Amino acid sequence: MLKLRPYQSRAVHALTEHASPLLVAPTGSGKTAVAAQLALDANGPVVILTHAIQIVRQTAERFRAYGLPCGVLAAGVRPRNEIAIAASIQTVARMQALPEAFLVIVDEAHRAAGASYQSVIARYRQMGARVVGLTATPCRLDGTGLSAVGFDSIVEPTSYEELYEAGVLVRPDVWAPNVPNLKGVHVVGGDLSGSEAADRIVGDFGKEFREKCPDGIAIAFACSINHARALAGRFYDAGLDPLALDGAV
Repeated sequence: MLKLRPYQSRAVHALTEHASPLLVAPTGSGKTAVAAQLALDANGPVVILTHAIQIVRQTAERFRAYGLPCGVLAAGVRPRNEIAIAASIQTVARMQALPEAFLVIVDEAHRAAGASYQSVIARYRQMGARVVGLTATPCRLDGTGLSAVGFDSIVEPTSYEELYEAGVLVRPDVWAPNVPNLKGVHVVGGDLSGSEAADRIVGDFGKEFREKCPDGIAIAFACSINHARALAGRFYDAGLDPLALDGAV
């Protein structure tokens, strides 16, 4: 048994009461620890499906740290004889014979409505595997419900308030800026077009930062490389020393 926080233990217990549940909990709450406990309690092999090689490797490392041997299945990498496998969905989707699994854990399960996920999950269910999903954001921008993938219930074992009180997450101070004029900006895939909205969402970030957090460090998330550079320019204009970070830096 892992040493779980109370809400993580609640999650493990609640997840065992449903055939194909979806665990919904905030980022940073420790969903991977819950998944590891489910894997330790499973009566057979476990496959954890993820969408990026970095997360595949990170998941395997975390499971090993929890005392569970975990292999990696991705392009050019194959597991040995580990009871658990962290697997890339892209690799698994191309396999004619799926790795054996008693339990399948779908990380970032809001992605499970995608064709590759649906195909793999359906095949595992036909093999008799139990499927559990993990996500912090169960609502998709395209409006597709995850019940279509076969998740039959939602388990929400904790709240932001509980995590703040327990010191698991830091309670944020929030300031809301003026709402930008987004008239004429198109919606693509349920969200604003980043290339069109970038010129509108710049504002006086540098000035606001100097006033609100004069001794702090800031991270500003942008919707494109050009947007990041424009934000860095605003910080520079405010007398700060910014860095626009992208895949080339």
